[in-house]
Amino acid sequence: MIQGCDISCNQGFLSDAHWKIMGGAMDLRFAYLQARKGNDDDDPKFASYVAGARANTSIALGPYLFVYCLPEDPAHPGRSPEDQAQAFFVASAGLGCNAGELPPAIDIESPSPDRWDVDGVSRGFLDDMTGRCADKVESLFGRSPIIYTYPWWQKEAQLVKVASRRLWIASYQDVPAIPAPWTSCVMQQTAGGARLRLPNGSPSDSDVVADEATFAALLAA
Repeated sequence: MIQGCDISCNQGFLSDAHWKIMGGAMDLRFAYLQARKGNDDDDPKFASYVAGARANTSIALGPYLFVYCLPEDPAHPGRSPEDQAQAFFVASAGLGCNAGELPPAIDIESPSPDRWDVDGVSRGFLDDMTGRCADKVESLFGRSPIIYTYPWWQKEAQLVKVASRRLWIASYQDVPAIPAPWTSCVMQQTAGGARLRLPNGSPSDSDVVADEATFAALLAA
């Protein structure tokens, strides 16, 4: 399997030497980098991670948006799915638009189901919101986004409008659990910060793509 990781500012400072190890001895072939967190802020490490990886490795890169699936609120401007997608596109600075790069990804896992009543969230709202976000991301980047989620979250949410898009599933077992209506995934997060440790000592999520053909398809324009 082809090994990769997904990281955010939580992984801390990564030097040129760190990136050389990641692309060399660690044999990481790809990395998804958080570019934006909802309507809050850009990831402060995103630009330095892109620069470090590009200067020192051949690791394929892609940006991801941690989307806030919450109702629009005048006290929290920028929460609409279109606004979040637009801010993500700006923060990504073009990464994810081109062949040879991973397509943009949308991380859909929040809020947790036990907060839906408190946050004014329903299955219908989540389906509409995530569908609109994915459509806007595709219109901006010119590539269909990958959808990241957990089996347990999708079991509760029962998203439909994003289900025609490729799935990146967080399923920590040898054979990934694929939630309906998907029947397969193109990428699997195999551990959430427990299995992979970066050269700076920080734990990181680990990911795999099953084969070279699937990986090549991900990098195609």
